[in-house]
Amino acid sequence: MKPYVYKIENTLKEYYYGVRWDYRGNPEDDLLIEYFTSSETVKKMIIDNGVEFFNGQILRVFNTKEEALEYEYNLIKNSINDEKCLNRAMGKCTIWNEELKKKVSESVKELWKNPNYRKNYREKKSAEKNHNFGLKPWKNVNSDLESWKKSIIIYNDYIIEKWDLNKYGFGRFYLIKRYGIKQGSARKMIDLFREGWNPHTDLDYLNFLKMPGC
Repeated sequence: MKPYVYKIENTLKEYYYGVRWDYRGNPEDDLLIEYFTSSETVKKMIIDNGVEFFNGQILRVFNTKEEALEYEYNLIKNSINDEKCLNRAMGKCTIWNEELKKKVSESVKELWKNPNYRKNYREKKSAEKNHNFGLKPWKNVNSDLESWKKSIIIYNDYIIEKWDLNKYGFGRFYLIKRYGIKQGSARKMIDLFREGWNPHTDLDYLNFLKMPGC
């Protein structure tokens, strides 16, 4: 089947962009009939309000997945900061075909030939010139402390709502949009959750919350 990019919009004018290629028949017979998006947010709205709460629109049909993904990405990129946009991430995925893997590998190899690049890379990974080396993220001088103050609230939602951090949608843009935190903090927080971090039992973090201004 040919990939298609779609938009669904509810009666509150909230909308969601997506891409689909694994289906049978025509796109018009698939969207909101057989397929109800990969978004947990949208699915919950449908459960709570019924499928008639949304209207679906096929925006464009493509010949390749790559073309469809690029189109979807640009739509979301231009809308992600709109409060009515329900997308939580910048597109569905990147298709890592052999050609793309080869390009990335060659690019890294070319950079590594440069002695200055190797030197800077090693310095960033060592304590010699990295003043934040080994520090907890809330002690990092470049961290946004306001973001880290929200860790317990975010962690509680993560546990209660049973987020699957390996699933599409639950990434840094999801945290940025839902909680208003910074991108770097969101990325590091997700890494910590994956490693099993619990802010309720981290004494260093709890002491951070007791600091003046927290």
